[in-house]
Amino acid sequence: MLVARVLQKGQIVIPKEARKKANLAPGDRVEVRIT
Repeated sequence: MLVARVLQKGQIVIPKEARKKANLAPGDRVEVRIT
């Protein structure tokens, strides 16, 4: 499961390791579910 930190202004920070696993490019839209 990906862990994302949510900053002020709704910015989302995804750890580089998770980004590599998910093969995301910077600027890709990410769906975040808050549980």
